[in-house]
Order: sequence, then C-alpha cells, then structure tokens
Amino acid sequence: MKSFSELLTMSISQYGYLYDKTKSIGDQVNILSTEDILTALQDLNGLLDEAKKIDSAINIAISTTLIEENSLLHRSRVAIMERFLDLNNDVALKVRGKMAVLLEERNKIKNGRQGVSGYLSSSQNPTRFVNESA
Repeated sequence: MKSFSELLTMSISQYGYLYDKTKSIGDQVNILSTEDILTALQDLNGLLDEAKKIDSAINIAISTTLIEENSLLHRSRVAIMERFLDLNNDVALKVRGKMAVLLEERNKIKNGRQGVSGYLSSSQNPTRFVNESA
C-alpha cells in the first residue's frame, strides 16, 4: 500500500499529464480530423479512468487519516486539479464548436445532394444529370 504522500504525488503527476494532453488537444482542435479528435478524447478518458483509481485511494486515505489540508502536496494537487478542470471546460467548448461546424457542413452537403437529385431524370442513370440542351 502506498503512503498518502506517494498517492498525492502520483495524483499530481497524473493531473499534470492530463493537463498537458488536454492542452495539446485544445491547441490542435481546429486542425485535427474528427477521427483524430475522437481518438484523442478516448485516450484522455482512459487516462481519467486511471486518475479516478488514485483519487479513490486518496479519498479512502483522507477518510482514515488525519491530514493537514494546508500541506504543500495537498495544495499542489488541488491547484492542478482546478487548472485541469478549467482547461477541460475550455477545450470541451472548442470541441463542441468544431463538431457543430462539421455537423452543419455535413447537413449542407446532404441538402445539396437532395437539391441536385431534383435535376436528375428518373428514367436516366441516377448518376447522370439531365442535359438541358437535349
């Protein structure tokens, strides 16, 4: 079993890594493909699952151990978690914005196809346009 200070140190490290990965996604969201964004978010969720395990161990240790809430490790952990949460909210807004733009573009393409289909002759090959001069 790890000591409380070791758990705090591990948690600080994990949230620092999560912060860096989230910042990277946020910095690149406008140039990443949809698939790359989804892959990055899945990776991030996996890292969050790992962090939850240590968070659970810390919560158990807090309930059974008298800790000094003003300790440097505890304050550092709270600070990095707050920074991560703020960044995560900002990046989530960027990702939602990009996904909304992509959805709108997809709908325009879909509507464009529907509009073009009105120009097709049902008796002709559906991939050929009706020739107005004929």
